[in-house]
Amino acid sequence: MIRLTFTQFDVEMSDSCAHDQLSIFDGENDQAPTIGVYCGKLLPQELIQSSGTTLFLAFNSDSAVGGRGFVASWLAVDNSTG
Repeated sequence: MIRLTFTQFDVEMSDSCAHDQLSIFDGENDQAPTIGVYCGKLLPQELIQSSGTTLFLAFNSDSAVGGRGFVASWLAVDNSTG
């Protein structure tokens, strides 16, 4: 499984993250189940992890209002070792 952790997050805030957003999917592409859609300045607090061996991140921006973006790190976890 893949665990994703954010240390900085600053993406334009709007209702339903309509303008700028980071979408995270549990799989290889944007057709996989959605884990979450994020915007604003608050760090995503919940544990973000895949059910398998891949996560797909898609960042969309309308370029009208700037933010600093985000910084994230990931960790691959081998569940087969108990």
